[in-house]
Amino acid sequence: MAGILNQFMIETVKAFDKELTILDNLDADVKTLVVDGTFPLYIAWTRPRKPTICLLGAVRRIDGTDFTLSNAVSVDWEFDFSGKIKLKGLPGLSSSSSDKYEVKLVFLVG
Repeated sequence: MAGILNQFMIETVKAFDKELTILDNLDADVKTLVVDGTFPLYIAWTRPRKPTICLLGAVRRIDGTDFTLSNAVSVDWEFDFSGKIKLKGLPGLSSSSSDKYEVKLVFLVG
């Protein structure tokens, strides 16, 4: 009994010390991609259940220059019949072959 209580307290302390991550708490995967406006992109998915939600995380220019988003950015995607994530585009993010961005996407399983 003491072992179970001890494990519970260790996990509780981690939670309050902010040591838990998205992947510790959710059935999710974080994908980091470089995009240049060429779509679709296919992303490997190895989890047994398919993703149902995609959240857009950090966006930064590869060349390191500062930029300001002028529009809301969304993620246009679907889970492809081949078992891959098909990223169809990022509406709202201006893109061209000269503009390359690193984006972090969080895919949640539901």
